[in-house]
Amino acid sequence: GEGGPAGSGAAPGAAGVARPHSPQERARVNPGRPWLVEYPPGVPGEVVPRATSATGLLEAAAAARPGAPGLHYFDETLTFGELRAQAHALAAALRGLGVGPGDRVALMLQNNPAFVTALHASWLLGAVVTPVSPMQKERGLAEQLRDSGASVVVCLQSLFPVVEAARPGTAVAHVVTTSELEETAFRGGPLASSVRLACPGAHD
Repeated sequence: GEGGPAGSGAAPGAAGVARPHSPQERARVNPGRPWLVEYPPGVPGEVVPRATSATGLLEAAAAARPGAPGLHYFDETLTFGELRAQAHALAAALRGLGVGPGDRVALMLQNNPAFVTALHASWLLGAVVTPVSPMQKERGLAEQLRDSGASVVVCLQSLFPVVEAARPGTAVAHVVTTSELEETAFRGGPLASSVRLACPGAHD
């Protein structure tokens, strides 16, 4: 009759392949993974990831397509290769400040390339990132820094006074600053001459 050979209890699947439709029938086809019979032809039952970590994904993308766009920010574009190079450069600088596996790094940045770079740089060292809202005020920031035990803060230069005010009583040993306009000035763009603010005691 319709739906397959008489008495089979199976419904036709893709390309006329009969698919068992009851739980018992699916379990007989693949006892350990009965749902696989529902996959369309060509869909694998196993997906092997190209990388096992977020930093591994960036490394794989930079190795396979170093010149491909990895991040767009306003009118500028960072390739995967450039993003990887920036992350490794910052990781080396953070290592020089004593950051290592398990250390906490606070990122008080906007949603810009600096956040992506600092995030991957911290992960490359095995550090734990604690994101901080750039809208955070001194009291809330101090509480988060004490609670997280962050030893390094990467922040926007305009937020340096807030970080310095919140710093007493925390484990913060170093502050690294970046400009809000840093990436829009990439490759000598129209904002390349933007002035960096003086942040005494901070690492630029």
